Amino acid sequence: MRLGFTPLLSWFGNWKGNITSNINLNHSITKNERNLSGGASSGSNSTVSSITGSFSWSYAAAKGLKILFFKRTRMKNELSTDLSFSVERTYNISTNSTGDVDEVENKIHYTVTPVVSYQFSKNISGGLTSNYEYTDNMKQRTKLRTFRLGIFVEILF
Repeated sequence: MRLGFTPLLSWFGNWKGNITSNINLNHSITKNERNLSGGASSGSNSTVSSITGSFSWSYAAAKGLKILFFKRTRMKNELSTDLSFSVERTYNISTNSTGDVDEVENKIHYTVTPVVSYQFSKNISGGLTSNYEYTDNMKQRTKLRTFRLGIFVEILF
């Protein structure tokens, strides 16, 4: 049996000044039961809960920017930012035929992803992306941290 509430609760907002926000709550429960010979049974239960969200902001100057020494050239001047996050909790247990309960998985996973992009003109854009992830696996007693950083430039011909 599986009960999945994706999203259980969701909210989206448009704010003054080109700011948008989005938050989702998700929850799922999975139960498996196996009947064995002699009236015994075994099974597993899994619960996953998460919250995800993002905040975005953009700015564009209508006339663009005038570049020094290039009086006819104007930059588009469009800036976009985004901050996304997620937290996920996973818990799994199994029950054997004698009724013993074993913890299979117990972990929390966090992610934060900020992005900044700038469009110089209709053909040239660039930006910076980063990502931080943290996983705390309480069953295996391990913690993992990951940080990524990326710079991009896009030129359209």
